[in-house]
Amino acid sequence: MKVVKSLLAAVSFSVLGGLSVAQAADLDAPAPPMMNDTSCVYSRVDAGGAFYNRPDVSAPGVVFGGSGNANALDEKIGHQAFIEFGTGCQITDIMRVEVTGGYRFKTSITDPYATLNMNLTTYTTFANVYWDITNYAGWTPYLGGGIGMAYHVIDGVSLPVTATGKSRASFAYNLTAGVSYDISDVMKLDVAYRFTDLGYARSGGATPVTVNDMRAHEIKVGLRYTWGSW
Repeated sequence: MKVVKSLLAAVSFSVLGGLSVAQAADLDAPAPPMMNDTSCVYSRVDAGGAFYNRPDVSAPGVVFGGSGNANALDEKIGHQAFIEFGTGCQITDIMRVEVTGGYRFKTSITDPYATLNMNLTTYTTFANVYWDITNYAGWTPYLGGGIGMAYHVIDGVSLPVTATGKSRASFAYNLTAGVSYDISDVMKLDVAYRFTDLGYARSGGATPVTVNDMRAHEIKVGLRYTWGSW
């Protein structure tokens, strides 16, 4: 009996000792790292309006009303609505980059003297960089800018009569200040002011019209959606 009791005691000690070691190992093991369920990649869609400064319109060989020379007087580009789509990456908590493409709906280029009348449609693409300044209670103000290209389409030319429609690309850039609001972990509402310089446009025809200083103040509203991890 003494031998059996000794064997039972040895087995109990071994089992309990093994459990204690396993429990200690469990207690000492580091917690598994938290996995981020979202990637840096986001998509965006925006809509807004562009309000142009007075451009510089000229056409050698044409006499514009009001000025009496080849430079138009009191010319203007009409207000222009636009939509944009893009994709970007939140590189760090305070820096993101993105690429956007936009379509600016048809507007007019006119003067009040019945010597200038044509239509303008513009396509844009920008590569942008943003600084997200801070996040306070879901609000994130930011600053940014970008460079790209504006593709201007002039058509519907009725004045001057010696000009015709034509398309051309021009260098463009923008400066932006805005704020986003966290609707959820993956969705943000974005409101921004943007200054854009869309370069210049030029018509065709015997006396082509050149539209310089195509600068606009813009207000845009959009949504940004962050995709899940890949």
